[in-house]
Amino acid sequence: MRFGAFWSPRRRALAVTLLALVTIGPALAVSLEESRPGVWGLCVDPDGNPVGGVKVTVKPLGTSAGPITVKSSKKKGRFVFPRLEFYKEGYEITVEKDGWFVAEYHIRTRRGTREIWQDDTGRLTPKRHVFPPLRYRGLGTNASIRFVMMKVEDYVPPRRQAEQQKPKEAERRPVATPQPTTPAEEAQQALALGDLETAVAKYREALSASPDDVDLRWALARTLARKGDTGAALREAMKVQRTDPEREGIDLTIAGWLMEQGQTGTAIPYLERARTREPENSTVLARLHQAYAEA
Repeated sequence: MRFGAFWSPRRRALAVTLLALVTIGPALAVSLEESRPGVWGLCVDPDGNPVGGVKVTVKPLGTSAGPITVKSSKKKGRFVFPRLEFYKEGYEITVEKDGWFVAEYHIRTRRGTREIWQDDTGRLTPKRHVFPPLRYRGLGTNASIRFVMMKVEDYVPPRRQAEQQKPKEAERRPVATPQPTTPAEEAQQALALGDLETAVAKYREALSASPDDVDLRWALARTLARKGDTGAALREAMKVQRTDPEREGIDLTIAGWLMEQGQTGTAIPYLERARTREPENSTVLARLHQAYAEA
């Protein structure tokens, strides 16, 4: 058989068609069905599983033509409107399935040249179920629709989601430091920050309002000693000792400040009182031995 006879017109046409499919097939971004004219759709749940029995209706706008309804298949969740007429105002879409609503929608239409006519995406709630009109262009036009279906009972309103997240956000939020409201609290804050000048001033301010508060006066005495003003600290501490002689550690502290001032003899009676109260306190005994030695 001659070679030319093998390539009959019919066989040549078949070869050209096969070559075209091999050449352009991998470049197609849609399935074979979605490359055909018509409206092709898919209904899935949030995990991507097919949802069957979804009733999808398209109703022409601006005309008296009646609506067309199809249902998604149980196995694949697919639906198709194989042929729709061209209407300038497009089609109104409604979706129905008991106990379900459309949480997300994706609508895309294109011509046979694959030029995009429409590309709409959005989120819906059970109470708000309005889609943009389907702009189907008629002969040669292809459209693909994807509905993400969710059970109404699984829907959580954004406000409730925010309320559920608030406790977690509160846990992550750093706890605010309470601001001081009294001179004594301001003095304690200044002391914690190492601002001894401010601490002394605030303790004096607090004492002017409560001069009989021995705790405030004792705090002032110790702050003055930290500041290096041992003389002023002794004056405040002796006032406290006369009012509250049984305060723990006060005799030993006063004795130590007196010895710093070179008043060792004056310190001895305070140390003796401390030894009477704590006869086995090694610090008191050592300080008393030192005081007698120096005296």
